Amino acid sequence: MARYPVPPATPRSTLATVFLVAVSLLFGGACRGDLPETPVRTTTAGGSWTAPSAAQAADRDRALLRIVSAIPGGSRLDLFVDGQKLGDALEYKAITPYMEVPSGRHAIRLRPAGMDTADPLADESQQLRAGRYYTAVIMPGDEGRPAAAIRVFDDPMDVPDEGRASLRVVHAAADAGRVDVHVQGRDDPLASALDFQAGSAFTTIQPPAIVELRPAQRTETMLRLADLRLSAGGMYTVIVIGRTRIEPPLETLVLEDRISRQ
Repeated sequence: MARYPVPPATPRSTLATVFLVAVSLLFGGACRGDLPETPVRTTTAGGSWTAPSAAQAADRDRALLRIVSAIPGGSRLDLFVDGQKLGDALEYKAITPYMEVPSGRHAIRLRPAGMDTADPLADESQQLRAGRYYTAVIMPGDEGRPAAAIRVFDDPMDVPDEGRASLRVVHAAADAGRVDVHVQGRDDPLASALDFQAGSAFTTIQPPAIVELRPAQRTETMLRLADLRLSAGGMYTVIVIGRTRIEPPLETLVLEDRISRQ
């Protein structure tokens, strides 16, 4: 194949190249500088883990993904990202630490444990950005649809103001209907008519606080989160799991994230 000679750069083109490189470095550095340099500490009922900082992950062009299994029943599940198994034999209520995955769009698939070539129980395409955190929740499917679903939620890691905590709720209880999220003593709900498979936005609240779930636009309490211990500086993801009419009972998984101070 013929190769065409590249003409030498003229002073004007050289100047333009230098300018573009300088602008790229300036704005690239600014974006990099906006990312936290300190790790994220996650605490759950089953243990705690530390994940790399957003800046470290961005330097490696990696996103950070964790998995929560919220499908009731005895079957174990494997979760694959682009054919690589990230979640191995996940039981109900299992929570993994954050794991690094390349940035970009990924095929996320769920299969019965040990059946690596079986048709997926659920299949999701998701864009994951470098230096960002995500939670993939495995949950029951909608009525008339596959038995399982994968929903991926962005974890912004926005540290709440001093003396406050932030809270969001993910609805993974198939038969609970729409729910309102309330804090005792407050008239306005933190979230209204939250649909199954949806997640609320993070809301800042003053700890201590008792959080309740109620059927949408009703006053009776469906579930009181008496064991949820909010403390200042924490970013809490509360995942509603189980069932309202049959076993296993309606309950929650709580993930507390904190930006480590070193």
